[in-house]
Amino acid sequence: MKIRWRKALMKRQKPGPSGRSYSARKTGPIIRMIWASRNFFMVAVLKGFCGGKEGDLPSQFPPEAAFDFGAICAYISGQMARRQFEVRASADIPIRKRLEIASRGQLQAYDGANVSELTKLGFSMEELYRFVAPRRTLARRIANRETLTVSENDGALRVVRVMELAKRVFGDQDRAHRWLRKPNRGMDGVVPLDLLESETGAVLVEQALHQIDHGIYV
Repeated sequence: MKIRWRKALMKRQKPGPSGRSYSARKTGPIIRMIWASRNFFMVAVLKGFCGGKEGDLPSQFPPEAAFDFGAICAYISGQMARRQFEVRASADIPIRKRLEIASRGQLQAYDGANVSELTKLGFSMEELYRFVAPRRTLARRIANRETLTVSENDGALRVVRVMELAKRVFGDQDRAHRWLRKPNRGMDGVVPLDLLESETGAVLVEQALHQIDHGIYV
């Protein structure tokens, strides 16, 4: 595609005294340098020569490219500085804001006003005290309509995620709850619901559900 574009550009320009078009003579070296700089090794080479005097070019670049070498050095330096700034700026943003940015605002955030709605999925408040936040903490959040912390919100999202998967696998919320509350032979008698207090336990429950979904009895 690059070669066809350059040929089309040369055809549109009038030839100069050397027989090549002015545009091709001037833009050819620049195009080659830009495409070379896409390679990490060549970027390192360019960075090494950017600290030299004006006109100091690597041997692989033609002399006529010297006029624009400074501009390319400035561009590379600017891009490197911008990336370093973005990394530092991202680290300075609170985790809640980072999650919101990364999810494009699609992440469900629970607070005291809607966390009790999880009971509609069949969970009791006693179970929410186990999986989301301790009794006194969650009661305060509900009374003051406070936003849940990131870890508390993770706990709420965890039980919702597992419950939605169980409903899809069993096709019914009641059957899903019976399975979650029943000692599981594949887990050596551990009740799947009791594993939802940690993310690792939730992953084990999800693995068991995926096995059932693929016809493996556990």
